[in-house]
Amino acid sequence: GFGEGCLDIGFVLRKHSLRIKLSLLLSKLV
Repeated sequence: GFGEGCLDIGFVLRKHSLRIKLSLLLSKLV
């Protein structure tokens, strides 16, 4: 629902930040 929008955005941002961290770690290994 519309009320869950904030929670959804927070969840997406967390996923995105995790992906960025993983990509940075992988780039360091490579």
